[in-house]
Amino acid sequence: MMLIYYYVITYSLVAISTFLVSANNLSLIVGPVVGSRLAKPQAAILMAAAGYILGLVIQGRSMNVYHVPQPGPAVLFAVSLVVFTIGEGSRIPMSITNSLYMSINGIRLVNGGLLGNFYTVVGYWFITPVILAVFSYLVYLVIRYYSAANPIRYIAWFKLLVIILSFMVAYSFGANNLGLVWALSGPSLGNLLLISAVSVLGAIVGGRRTLGAYGRMYGFGPMTGTAAQLSVFIAMEVATVFSIPMTLTLSVTGSLLGLAFAHRFRFINVNYVYLVLMGYFASLLLSLSLAFIIFKIIV
Repeated sequence: MMLIYYYVITYSLVAISTFLVSANNLSLIVGPVVGSRLAKPQAAILMAAAGYILGLVIQGRSMNVYHVPQPGPAVLFAVSLVVFTIGEGSRIPMSITNSLYMSINGIRLVNGGLLGNFYTVVGYWFITPVILAVFSYLVYLVIRYYSAANPIRYIAWFKLLVIILSFMVAYSFGANNLGLVWALSGPSLGNLLLISAVSVLGAIVGGRRTLGAYGRMYGFGPMTGTAAQLSVFIAMEVATVFSIPMTLTLSVTGSLLGLAFAHRFRFINVNYVYLVLMGYFASLLLSLSLAFIIFKIIV
């Protein structure tokens, strides 16, 4: 009977985490499409949901390098939800994906060590925003230079590119973030179906609410959107290929800093970016500590 309770609790936590991570990242994925009025919210949400599932099915197994002993999965998802709740209560964005990875390391510390790729992953987290800032800045300058002679001619192409790249970001998010949830819950077909269904539900039900939050951070046109989404997709895809859990918020923040510099900081909400960075560092330490303490008490 206790085993049944354990699995009910674990799968409930997996479902809740999947719903939240799907809903709360939707605005970052299709915000440029909706903000530029290139698609209605309903169509953009369905596009993102399709990208989620496609990325999870095709490339999600890249994250299968992560696993923890029982009752580790329940601890991981419980900690991630606690951290997320603290972030919501304090209005500081905190990443469930980062929390899951740091919680794995907290559990590993109980046995005396960190994951073998710990320093590689943390290094990637720190250096990626800087690289993305430079890359998005350069991409935008190239786009602006080649379209300056006839911007009306090229604007239709950039609108199409924003839509395509937003779908690609949804794909890479499904492969990376949802792939990590799948790996930690157990990479079975049943769990794949569960996570796919709940992620779609999260996008449709919870995503509409978070989509409005997009404007708190930034707003821009098709050319800037193309540079931003291209930068984010590359960062997420590289992370997935090397099995590095990567939060979408950190990738978007890095690309925005470069684009803000190109626009002389006219469109970015600096206070919100500060909150993102503060929440990022706080979630790392909090997740590592909570997972270590809880797992040590249990075992």
